[in-house]
Amino acid sequence: MLGGVLEPRTKHEPRAPGPGPGREGATSGGSPAAERARNGTEGRASGGVGRLLLAAMAGLAIGCSKEEPAPVPTSASPSSAERARPDAPAADEPERPAEPSEPPAPLPEVRTLLELPQSAYGTSLHLGEDATYLLTATAVHRVPNDPELAAADDTPPRSLPLGAAAIVHDGEILYWSDEALRTTKLEGGPSTVIAEVPTEIREIAAGEGGLAWVRQDEQGGYLIEARGATEPLLRAKESLTSLVAIRGGVAVVRSGSGPGYHLVHIAFADRRVTESEPIIGRTPSMMVAHDGNLYYYDGPGRAVRRVPGDLQEGRPISKGTICSPIAVGRAVFCAEVGGVYAIDESTGQARAVSPETNGFVAAIEAVGDRVAWVTDTGNDGLVVRSSSRPGA
Repeated sequence: MLGGVLEPRTKHEPRAPGPGPGREGATSGGSPAAERARNGTEGRASGGVGRLLLAAMAGLAIGCSKEEPAPVPTSASPSSAERARPDAPAADEPERPAEPSEPPAPLPEVRTLLELPQSAYGTSLHLGEDATYLLTATAVHRVPNDPELAAADDTPPRSLPLGAAAIVHDGEILYWSDEALRTTKLEGGPSTVIAEVPTEIREIAAGEGGLAWVRQDEQGGYLIEARGATEPLLRAKESLTSLVAIRGGVAVVRSGSGPGYHLVHIAFADRRVTESEPIIGRTPSMMVAHDGNLYYYDGPGRAVRRVPGDLQEGRPISKGTICSPIAVGRAVFCAEVGGVYAIDESTGQARAVSPETNGFVAAIEAVGDRVAWVTDTGNDGLVVRSSSRPGA
């Protein structure tokens, strides 16, 4: 068969993902995607606001974390998959410690873009050149990036049955509805069917070389399917989460076949499957791709980890941090119970972007120096904020 099939694993002893005490995947409430979105903020210790801001003023980000493990179904792993080491041994240290090297910069200017009387969970953001978009389960909200235009804009939201797995790629919204994967232009227009998909899509990823999605079949197994393919790219009995497009294919977190979890990459062109050795710890609740690297938060190690897209040896870029959810632009942007901060990859230094004292950050997105986030304000309310000069 053309699709990769996970076979039972018989080799490779599990190992710890990195230094620190003995973790973090991504998007719905009643739906699978919303559950993952909640997981991205669960377990971040209270009191993070004061600690984060005080630490930022001293040039050091401090936090503590406690997260629930992701569901652990059972599965097998591909005996034909190429093995690789995604993380450094437990004794590894970050490339540079997160220690102050200069006086901390003032907090950047933060704009409030949107407030809505609905839950923040299951939402996502897209940062366009002219506007910022909030995608909810039922609508697309557009806010011009120019403050004057935003103040004068009274355009109503666009109603669409997006669910919790919708993404924006190349000027189009991709979403699942009525047993089909559909697409529509971001700025408006009719929806068209890309592929018939009988069960709900949990995650969608689009990038160089293709479009893929994760869903569960009628027997509860997991499938990664791709546009134009007649057979799945990958089948598994275990959980497949945090799907992202990277290096001419997709990467995913696989958990449930034994201790820890695995990172898996599947190429679009030849369907080659590359799988990491087992990584001990809680399954990451979210993983993002940027410039050919994978980034995720290791909760037990309280570290942000960067792994090359080929899943060869990676390293932590920070320690003593909380970063869930996570986004990557010109810096690594992290959210915790107290607010949002940025980590400089070259130094490991953390700087505060904004406090968030009214609730948890449920979603975050970054492009270059711009970052926007959605905060759950409680009582089914949300607020969207942004900054274009974080850490400046």
